[in-house]
Amino acid sequence: MRKKAFEKLLKEAIILDAEEQGVRLPTSSEPIPAEAQARFDAALNEDGKTRRETKPIPRREQKTARRFRLVCGLSAAGAA
Repeated sequence: MRKKAFEKLLKEAIILDAEEQGVRLPTSSEPIPAEAQARFDAALNEDGKTRRETKPIPRREQKTARRFRLVCGLSAAGAA
């Protein structure tokens, strides 16, 4: 199987799994605190006021993180 085709199938499986989990989650009627909403909006808008400075990730950790995401994705695809 070609890499692009596999990635497309994996992405679709992850999206379908997320949709199924979202349907199963109960909706909460609690109001969201204004401070938390403001932080969330700032992070979405990337205005940088509430974002933390991050250090660059060493190359070895990037490979490990990539491998971990791949294993999680394959597990989700297998479960679906």
